[in-house]
Amino acid sequence: MNPTVLLDGARPLRALPALSLDATQIPPLQRPAPPTISIAMPDGSTLQLPGSAWPAPDIWAASERRAALGERPPVEIRRLTRAESNVLAADWHPLGAETRPFGYHAFALFVRGEPIALATAGSTHSAVVDTGHGLDRRNVIELTRVCRSPQPIAAGSARVILRAWRDFLAVPYWPYFPTVEKVALVSYSLPGKAGHLYRHDGWERLRGCQGSGGGGTWSGPSRVGRRPEALWVYWLAGPRAASEAIAYRAGPQAVQAQLRGPVILGYDPSQVTKGDVVTVETGTDLSVRPPVAVASTVTTVKSKSTTTTNEKKSAKKKSTTTTSASGTTTTIYDPPGVGANSDFSAPNPTNPAMEPWDPRACNAAGTGA
Repeated sequence: MNPTVLLDGARPLRALPALSLDATQIPPLQRPAPPTISIAMPDGSTLQLPGSAWPAPDIWAASERRAALGERPPVEIRRLTRAESNVLAADWHPLGAETRPFGYHAFALFVRGEPIALATAGSTHSAVVDTGHGLDRRNVIELTRVCRSPQPIAAGSARVILRAWRDFLAVPYWPYFPTVEKVALVSYSLPGKAGHLYRHDGWERLRGCQGSGGGGTWSGPSRVGRRPEALWVYWLAGPRAASEAIAYRAGPQAVQAQLRGPVILGYDPSQVTKGDVVTVETGTDLSVRPPVAVASTVTTVKSKSTTTTNEKKSAKKKSTTTTSASGTTTTIYDPPGVGANSDFSAPNPTNPAMEPWDPRACNAAGTGA
């Protein structure tokens, strides 16, 4: 059943006209014919030679003129407000209109001026999306609605709007947390759905889940009566690349700290030897740092011993004191390659003598001594 919904409260949503996808009806791209060059010959005749004008004519000038005159393209994607998109979501999506009061954007696919598919995004309900993969509200964008018109002519349009949103609209039109790099797009499949729409578009089923009830709260019942089926994720840096880069970063950084010379830390699983965690591609001026001696302090503590001898007759007390010398030996850390490098000059003394003109050489009395 397709209820009638008033668009902007003014007119009912019209049925789409029948569209023909016959390629023979698509006009071919008009390419300008190459110009000819006229050359005057000595005998008075004119010779025509093929040539080309410079600069080349703009083949898009005609379409730009038509657009400037107000001609509407047959297929277009428009950015919608929440109120506009909720008119379509209430009619097309099982969860209905979106009411969560978070970050939001929406896009619709239009054919000949009529909407046929919708994709909306919003901030996640929970601040943490998946702890095991490092996903949270700041570094992901949630696809909250993807749906299409129930009219037969719109079949397949959900895939079109999903791919367009994934590749061209999601990140560029998401102004929230601009200083945090987005590592993934996430979405929750409806209960009872296998998620083929996501799977065919390159998304990965991360896990089964209990997500939002669809009404802006975690506890409220949803219109479909059950919780979402699974969490799906599309990695913006390739399958699992973003989360794996975070998990494996500690190992490469430990190796990087042991190398001396120009070192660049990068992430490319195809360049890592099978079975290894880190692979080092060596070049020139690269060496391994020698083990660094830890600063140590050895202190000999003065000891004192007293021996008392009691004699029966004189009750004489005898005291003996033994003292050992004390001393401290300290090893100061020297950065690798600095002390042995002849390109570095000797450091300045701690208390250098000041020149008479140095303001710091003046005393409180102003005598300069």
